[in-house]
Amino acid sequence: MAPRRHTLLFTMGDPAGIGPEILVRTLALRTLRAQARVAAVGDPETIDRAARLARVKLRFRPVDADRFDPRSDAKDGIPLLASTSGTRDGHRDRSHF
Repeated sequence: MAPRRHTLLFTMGDPAGIGPEILVRTLALRTLRAQARVAAVGDPETIDRAARLARVKLRFRPVDADRFDPRSDAKDGIPLLASTSGTRDGHRDRSHF
């Protein structure tokens, strides 16, 4: 019987801070992905930009949060649950006051 693998869900944190870069560098760790299933939550554009800036080659697979299966594998890309609440990097909208 194969060992049980847990699913780790990572958020990108503050889109205007270092969170997105930490996220992509963490998800790029092969040892992490070998020991656990991983998924990310965040703005796809911000995460893609962080991966380019960090020179990290990752492939993400957009997933609807309602259809996310934490037992799914990442063979066709790391599951990315889009979190777009109307904010842009470094800006707040009225919903955050």
